[in-house]
Amino acid sequence: MNNRLNWLLPLITGFFMIGIWYGIKLINDIPYYILPSPDEIIYAGIREKDILFKAAQETIVGAVIGFISAGSIGFALALILSSSPWIKASLYPWILFLQMIPVIVMVPLFVLWLGPGLPSVATITFMIGFFPIVANTTQGLISTEKKHG
Repeated sequence: MNNRLNWLLPLITGFFMIGIWYGIKLINDIPYYILPSPDEIIYAGIREKDILFKAAQETIVGAVIGFISAGSIGFALALILSSSPWIKASLYPWILFLQMIPVIVMVPLFVLWLGPGLPSVATITFMIGFFPIVANTTQGLISTEKKHG
């Protein structure tokens, strides 16, 4: 496919999907508070831009804090786990087990415990990144050849 089609096909599909959206809303006479139309969403975004901008800033800061914390603490724990077979045997199965818990299940608890805003966003982001970082970094470190020299 040429470069023009790479832009044109998604654009056509997007307009088609928006048309279906308007059609469903019109045919079923769905009120705006149940299914707002795309123009109502855009208008609300413009009208509430200050609130949305502040919330986006808070989310970005929380995500950065959470990912940096997950990376730092996760890497440090992976170093400890890979350097001691005893510690790895004790903690690594729990890391793998906790990694399987869907974070979406924990979100309401974190919001209740920490309140909405920066602390809960940072904690949720930490949870998303921490367990995969620990598990994969530990596995990578223990699978490398050890050179004594």
